[in-house]
Amino acid sequence: MHVFPAKVLTQKNLFLSEYFKKMVQFYAPTENILDEKIAIQGEEARHLIYVLRKKPGDVIQVFDGQGQAYQVKIEKIEKDKIHTKILSRAPTAGIRTKLRLFQSLLKSPKMDYLIQKVTELGVDAVTPIFTARTTVKIDSKKVEGKLVHWRKIALNAAKQCGRAKLPVLNSPVKLAKALETTENNGLSLLLHEKEKEKKLEHVLKNLYNEQRKVNLFIGPEGGFTDEEINLAKTYGVTSVGLKGNILRSETAALVVLGVVLYECGEL
Repeated sequence: MHVFPAKVLTQKNLFLSEYFKKMVQFYAPTENILDEKIAIQGEEARHLIYVLRKKPGDVIQVFDGQGQAYQVKIEKIEKDKIHTKILSRAPTAGIRTKLRLFQSLLKSPKMDYLIQKVTELGVDAVTPIFTARTTVKIDSKKVEGKLVHWRKIALNAAKQCGRAKLPVLNSPVKLAKALETTENNGLSLLLHEKEKEKKLEHVLKNLYNEQRKVNLFIGPEGGFTDEEINLAKTYGVTSVGLKGNILRSETAALVVLGVVLYECGEL
């Protein structure tokens, strides 16, 4: 297998080659990377050992979830742990636009699907929110279990689509709390089906040449209440509408994110 020379991988502004991106990648958190060595543990290690039957000397690709990819050689295999040596490294060609999605909590199948797809799109963070019309409830004792489940979905999505950066998946919060985190922190948009004056295309018109940090608020199937929209505006959030049919919550999120990425020259 070809190994990229170190001098090639250290060139300024270099991103992964098409060859590097096509390799199947495996995950190792940054705390497992030390002194040119990477330890692969847990399910990732078991898959490599017992399913793919990897052996010492084999070369694989690893990513750290923070945007960095590595080509490594397996040196030693233990029961649930693989020790590797870094052969080469390179930052991946991730999107420059910083996207944070604040999504009204959806039922499990829809929320799972949404997290998978926004990971593929390159969203930086997802924060589920509770709104006046959110119908899904979640026991505080089960939040951590939900986060583990969502992170696994995001990890699998990143591996399949070749992304080396994982989105931050936050615990669900009330809308007011979420709004506090976006004040004076980029362009904040709230999708509202009754908005007639400000359309998404007009708000994004000059985004390409500006600092591209976008916070997107998507409501539940019943939409945001007038009180919630007014509250959002006090935090500098712009209410925007879409042309055409009213979309489901999870569909609206993907459509708007896609439009933002397109307007920013990312697609």
